[in-house]
Amino acid sequence: MARKSYYSHSFVWIYFFWTVFFAITLLDFKVPITKIVVIIGTFALAFAFAGNDLVNFIGVPLAGLASYKSFFINTGGATPDTFYMDSLSRAVTTDTIYLVIAGVIMALTLWFSKKGQNGNCY
Repeated sequence: MARKSYYSHSFVWIYFFWTVFFAITLLDFKVPITKIVVIIGTFALAFAFAGNDLVNFIGVPLAGLASYKSFFINTGGATPDTFYMDSLSRAVTTDTIYLVIAGVIMALTLWFSKKGQNGNCY
């Protein structure tokens, strides 16, 4: 019960913070709220697409690594024809460092891409 109360209080504080932030931005700096919302929404959409691409491109090699570990590290002398990949029927966990490295490579590729620098992606 205490956990639910914590979440409801945090949502109230987040709502309060953003309401005050947008009010100050609108009144003091004369920045239209719609411009800020569109910029934040565009960033969130781009971030979602980048995360989806990262999962799609790195997920298969990481599942292969998990199956490799399952066969060579976790088994004691099983042969490939008698070993079943039951370990992949569960959620495959991976080290965070692999995801960080893949994300850095993806970000650097976008940063140094000639098309990305010109804004001509098509």
